[in-house]
This record gives sequence, C-alpha cells and structure tokens, in this order.
Amino acid sequence: MGDHKDINLLIGEAIRLNTINIKLTKAEDLTMEPISLKADEVTNKLEELTKIEGYEDIKLLKGKKTLYCYSEKHMTGSYAKLLVGVEDGDLFALIADTIRNDSKIYPRTTDIKLFTKSPYNFKEKELMDILGQLMKSEGYEDIKESRASNNALYLYSELHLSKAYADSLTEWIEVTSLECP
Repeated sequence: MGDHKDINLLIGEAIRLNTINIKLTKAEDLTMEPISLKADEVTNKLEELTKIEGYEDIKLLKGKKTLYCYSEKHMTGSYAKLLVGVEDGDLFALIADTIRNDSKIYPRTTDIKLFTKSPYNFKEKELMDILGQLMKSEGYEDIKESRASNNALYLYSELHLSKAYADSLTEWIEVTSLECP
C-alpha cells in the first residue's frame, strides 16, 4: 500500500466513480485490489478520509449489512439512503419511507408505478403482494391508499396528509390536470 495521500486518492476516486455510475461503495469493496485495506482498518480510514480537505463530498451511511460510501457531488443523500434500503432488502421500510417522505416533504401522494422503476424494479404482482403485507403490518398503519376516479392507485401517509387532501391530490394528478389545458 502506498503513502496516505495515494491511498486517499484511490479511495476517493473509487467512491466517486461508483457514485457517478449510480452505485454505492461498500466498505468491503475497499479490501480488494488496488486499495487493499485490511478489513479492520476500513471504517477508521473512511471516517478519517471524510475529514480531509478535498474529500468533504465523501459521505458514509450505515446499512444493516455494512457501511456504504458515496460522493454527494454526484448523488443526493436521499437517493443514497434509498440505495442503502435496496441493498439491505428491507422492502417495507424502503417503500414506507418513500411514501412518508413524499407525503411530508412535497406534499404529494405516491404513484405505485414509481416502485416498478429503478432503483426499486418490482414486478407488478410482486409489488401488490408486498403492499398488501405492508399495509397489514405493525408500524405501517399510517400508509393508506388513495384512488382517483380512473381507478389509479396512489399511496400516502396519514401522518402527513389527510384522506381528503390525499384524494384531491391523486384526482388532480390523474384526472383533473389532464382535463385542464
């Protein structure tokens, strides 16, 4: 392994390149060539790196399985968290967090078709099965359905949107906005 500047450069470049390619860097990736850190030194090295001038864009996220890294120059923190959720395979939390964030931040209802696209990539039947289980599970009681008059299905969190407001948003998106020039 070269000097500290060389290894920092290699780590930074690897994380940034992965991020540009819409991938997170797993801590264990840094134990492989050409970086070759020892497993027990990866976390400390990453924490040090984030404090060095020129590497402030490197961010760390703790997943259920491992530590992940990304560059905020090339990916938002919310998208990185979404990718961690995909990697961790906690489908209920991943879907519910997306719905809750949409309801709270924007505020809007979430079209279920979103979950058939990247990075989720669920098949329609698989998604409907997951949603059916999620909505019956403890801790997800706030996730509710909203249907437009064309029967399009959207989801929302009643922690952040009332049923009436969610239904009006869904109807606007699916029907009214298309009827108004």
